[in-house]
Amino acid sequence: MSRRGEVKYEEVIDLLETWDPTFHSYTVAEERMQLYLDRALNPDPIEAPQRADIRASPGQTDCDLVINDEIGINIYRKFTKQEFANFRRLLDDCPQDYVIMYAYDLGVEDSSRDQWRWTRSRYAGGRNDVEDIRFIHFVPGGEEPGRFAPLLENPEAVLFGALSFVVGIALLVGSASGGRSIVGGPVVTGLTSLVLVILLVLLWGISGA
Repeated sequence: MSRRGEVKYEEVIDLLETWDPTFHSYTVAEERMQLYLDRALNPDPIEAPQRADIRASPGQTDCDLVINDEIGINIYRKFTKQEFANFRRLLDDCPQDYVIMYAYDLGVEDSSRDQWRWTRSRYAGGRNDVEDIRFIHFVPGGEEPGRFAPLLENPEAVLFGALSFVVGIALLVGSASGGRSIVGGPVVTGLTSLVLVILLVLLWGISGA
């Protein structure tokens, strides 16, 4: 492999982990990342030879961006099973020694984040002829949310569901035990259920306001 300059793998990792990009399409993402890395790794445009030869790959068997033929970078706006299959094919005959998987604000609705986490847990550290694989997921405005983040964004709905579950259990236990339940006799069970139903109605009104 050609060695135009001494660009360290960890140096590229640091640059991408501290990058704060904004883009909405795959093509723009690739172009902006290439420009960003070129300015950071080749600060003197008239220096010859340049430290880093950063090029976009014309084929589908290479990474999206390649630095000095040694470091490959793949860029993702989504990471579904199709992207994972392409990633697996890349690893079967990857010409780069190091691969950086860079994702920008993966969606939750199409399971991209779950697929990303699963892949990261099994492929981080290297596979086949690739010495190391690093995963970077940039989420604008903060850290990558966990798998329960969508629920936490709507706590009223979660509490509504929990109370509905409690009401159902109370009624089910009361009817199965012939009018006796874990909360007392039939009168207590009825009052408890009534209170819970009132709370559900009030909560539903608050959440819909």
